[in-house]
Amino acid sequence: MAHSFIGASSAAEAIRNLIARVANSNATVLITGESGTGKELVARALHDHSDRCGGNFVPINCAAIPKDLLESELFGHRKGAFTGAMADRIGRFELAHGGTIFLDEIGDLSLDMQVKLLRVLQERSVDPVGGVKSVAIDVRVVAATHRDLEIEIESGRFREDLYYRLNVLPLNTPALRQRTQDVPALLIHFAKYFATKGQTPISFAPDFLEALKDYPWPGNVREMENKIKRAVIMADSKMINCEDLGLCQEVELSLNLRQVRNDAEKAAINRALSMTENNISTAAKLLGITRPTFYDLIKKHDVIVIST
Repeated sequence: MAHSFIGASSAAEAIRNLIARVANSNATVLITGESGTGKELVARALHDHSDRCGGNFVPINCAAIPKDLLESELFGHRKGAFTGAMADRIGRFELAHGGTIFLDEIGDLSLDMQVKLLRVLQERSVDPVGGVKSVAIDVRVVAATHRDLEIEIESGRFREDLYYRLNVLPLNTPALRQRTQDVPALLIHFAKYFATKGQTPISFAPDFLEALKDYPWPGNVREMENKIKRAVIMADSKMINCEDLGLCQEVELSLNLRQVRNDAEKAAINRALSMTENNISTAAKLLGITRPTFYDLIKKHDVIVIST
């Protein structure tokens, strides 16, 4: 993914702080969060900021590998272990020796593979398919899932003992709608990033950029990245609009909603000032906000007031 945890929101800052705190630990990390929130990005950051950064970062999507091939993919195989095994092959765990393995979509593992993974985590060795000798490994394990594993455990689809082996250091990646403050910075970042890939430099109208904060982004940062990439390629002008992003109805609704909010805020400010004879402190208390926040709203809505 072409970004780090960009933004000044408390959610983005919390992720950055957690990465810094746990990167150098060898403990297993379980990253949870919705699809598209940047779980692999976090895993890579953990590796890059750790003492293992000189080793390999080896990702594997457990849901993308056919069930009958996953064991060989993870643990390797020996020549003749099955039809088509024409030579020895090392698995992802051995490739990650001295580095980090990232097991994405761990919640999609079958129960029999969960048992085998549990043994690897316990013994710190792998058994290649068709082999007679275990291979010791030195690997930092980072796993991720969009599933609620506690619910999966209750339903019998995920082993509780494996869950506790994985969930030593839990880390949740927030949905984009939970850090809307970061949306403009991310949009601008992606527009600049894809422009450096040979496309025309692109900008956003300020009101359009602000309105996109209210779009729910159901696909999270991945959806944003894909929409901006397409818009940078397809835009007819140097300024991205709602048609380029395919979000005209959503943006119009966001703009209308923002106007309603602005009108309501300005009316409340003026009414509070009128009721308190322009006393800033009293007006702020009346609205249930701090004096600095009240001043920010006055500036935002160009309200002229003589403080008493």
